[in-house]
Amino acid sequence: SRMFTKEVVGTANALVGGWGNLGGGVTQLVMGSALFPLFKIFYDGDAEKAWRTVCVVPAFVAFVVGIIIFYISDDAPKGNYADLK
Repeated sequence: SRMFTKEVVGTANALVGGWGNLGGGVTQLVMGSALFPLFKIFYDGDAEKAWRTVCVVPAFVAFVVGIIIFYISDDAPKGNYADLK
């Protein structure tokens, strides 16, 4: 909320909240309908091993995306703090 003016802060919060909820829903759909059957094939039909492994996939993807964002994003809307000083 501090990064945006009061005229657009509501829109910004709505967009971020909406995309966050959409991501959670899509993750559940992809895990259940695409990854689970694929991992079940890899584990020769063992559904318990497949589901446990599938549950680790979103955590791994989130960790990798977090590292990527750490290295490619700016510190502030106007650039990195070190460059602004």
